[in-house]
Amino acid sequence: WRGVASTYIRKGQESMPEAQAALDRAIRLKGGGSPRDSLLLHGDSLRLAVVRRTPTATDPIDEIPALTALFATLTEATRRYPNDAELWLELGDAGFHFGALAQRNDTVVLGDFRKAIVLDSMLIVPYFHAQSLATRLGRFGEAAGYSEGISRLQPASSPIYAVIKSLLDSAPTYAAAARAHFDTLPVAYVASLLQQIGEVPEATPLSLAIAKTQLERLAKTPSLADSAQFARLLLQQQVRGGKAVASREPLTLNDRVQLARAGVLPPPTILAEAAPLLASKAVTLGPVMPLFASARDTTALQTMVRVFDSVDVATRARGEGATAHQSDAARAYLALARGDSSAALRGFLSIPMAMCGGSPCAVAVTARLLMNARRDAEAARLLDRALPSGMASLLAPQLMSMRAEVAERMNDRATARGWYQRVIAQWGGGDAAFQPTVKAAQAGLARVK
Repeated sequence: WRGVASTYIRKGQESMPEAQAALDRAIRLKGGGSPRDSLLLHGDSLRLAVVRRTPTATDPIDEIPALTALFATLTEATRRYPNDAELWLELGDAGFHFGALAQRNDTVVLGDFRKAIVLDSMLIVPYFHAQSLATRLGRFGEAAGYSEGISRLQPASSPIYAVIKSLLDSAPTYAAAARAHFDTLPVAYVASLLQQIGEVPEATPLSLAIAKTQLERLAKTPSLADSAQFARLLLQQQVRGGKAVASREPLTLNDRVQLARAGVLPPPTILAEAAPLLASKAVTLGPVMPLFASARDTTALQTMVRVFDSVDVATRARGEGATAHQSDAARAYLALARGDSSAALRGFLSIPMAMCGGSPCAVAVTARLLMNARRDAEAARLLDRALPSGMASLLAPQLMSMRAEVAERMNDRATARGWYQRVIAQWGGGDAAFQPTVKAAQAGLARVK
């Protein structure tokens, strides 16, 4: 039963009912097992406690006791059984999916996977996560080695991972041989690798070069699978490269709101588009709430509160309470529009991370409110939890800049320096809308050198 559950856990899907039912059954049947298996199943019960936890009043910035206990349990398991590859895999997997919530950095997590591979080179699961982490850390040669391992252990994927290996071997340049084969990859693989490479400052020219050729590919074949998601990722690279937005047709309302909040599109354009929808389709306008708040449009936000109140009631009635907090977000934005920053901050902090895929919601607004209240340590924790998933957002330079600013205020010069450098490296050649952020980062870097 634990094996059934692990097929979900490996993909970060432990919150699915099927995974939880299998884990519950495994935990009930653990009596009489070995000390090693008891530790493993205790870790599973703690993992379940993490995904099932009841949100606190300030969920996005609170410690998660079950998560602290999970890492302590799995660390103790690897201490007792240091030659057990599965236990190192479990520790690494917990770090891969929950590390941002517990200040467990990518280097440490990659080390856990590396130990699992050294102990059992036939165990395929750690190769996938290790490749992602090594790529994100800019260790392209190491990442290429993990791609080779996947090809060896999973021959059906060999053609795909041979292409990925050739790209990683050439990184941070875009070798002609890699370029010749990269268009043969399914879009999902290209998007995943581009997102990982895009997070490495030193590889910015590579990610921009890939995006250029992939934009051409998408223009020729707009029906490619996952093209909408792919287009959003390429859009970010396009704007990072200082290019005007070529086509806005495949972009969602959320994409256009991000462009407006980043200054690439004029906010009044989005607000004018949203206005006629308030009467009949207000439920679709959740992404626009930050722009309503910036425009001090309390009437629109009062409409959003009423609509989402009814939606949340229905959501809770279906047993989906974890995501039934849209009206809380609307009330927080309404308080912000009215100039009540204290009420707005309380509102944003009350929104559980489960509503936003396990990451803090409304990050940029909440972090700025925390910083304005001089709650710098909490702002730092919020941003650290959000940035891993927020790097693919057009708000990434804003989030990175705030993380550097709060580190500088806390006299953590090394962290501030790293984030300022990253803003400059990744967005220095970006659209004109981002250049004030880049210049501010350059000034900040001069202060903390």
